[in-house]
Amino acid sequence: MQDFLTRLDCQSLKAISFDLDDTLHAYRNAASAAMDAVYVYIAEEYGRSPESLHSAYADILANAQSLHFTEDKPAREYRRSRFDALLQHFSIVGLHDTENCLDIYQDALDANMTPLPGAKEALVAANDAGLTTLVVTEGPTDAQQHALELLGMAPLVTHLKTSSQTGLCKEGGLYQHVASELKIPGSQILHVGDNPERDGRAAKKAGWHALIVGKDDNRYGLPHIAELSELTEWLNKNPAPAAMRRGI
Repeated sequence: MQDFLTRLDCQSLKAISFDLDDTLHAYRNAASAAMDAVYVYIAEEYGRSPESLHSAYADILANAQSLHFTEDKPAREYRRSRFDALLQHFSIVGLHDTENCLDIYQDALDANMTPLPGAKEALVAANDAGLTTLVVTEGPTDAQQHALELLGMAPLVTHLKTSSQTGLCKEGGLYQHVASELKIPGSQILHVGDNPERDGRAAKKAGWHALIVGKDDNRYGLPHIAELSELTEWLNKNPAPAAMRRGI
């Protein structure tokens, strides 16, 4: 990582982009806790085991995620189709069960949503460095905006760009679309995320700089940091003239 940031001149950047889920906040943990609450509800109401519910839902979720949330519809509608499929799998046809599952899931998701170490500090440092601060992510726009607001990060983000909003996934043109729309050359954007394929390889293919945060995965030889605090330290040591960056 040090070699990468030594070579990367902060003065050459106009924007820094972050993935959201499992980059800025611990989404997997929150979503797992939310689904556990749903499983408990169904188990108590209908006697289905949480283990069997979890197994069935894993297949439903994998199929949904393979589409990368490129349809322009609210998160609740995405979730509704998944919960309907889960209930139908177990022949549960209660009139209000889907709505109850949706409410239970949202409440538990919100209660368990927490920022990852150094996330807010990295956003502050990016703003202080005068960089346009982006969140580029795959997911329903309303859910991603809600998460940023709940985490207190929304005021620190200049632009939120999602697959749902654009109809494009990260490996299908999202990065190129964002750069074109904002009129920022890809070579002047650094993207930070946790997924080597979607945040690393796809961003580099679009001509962006890419930095992986979290678990070290060297499949593609991508630069890596363990936590966002390392990025914050670099940004604080390499400020860019704010007057040259603002207003993009």
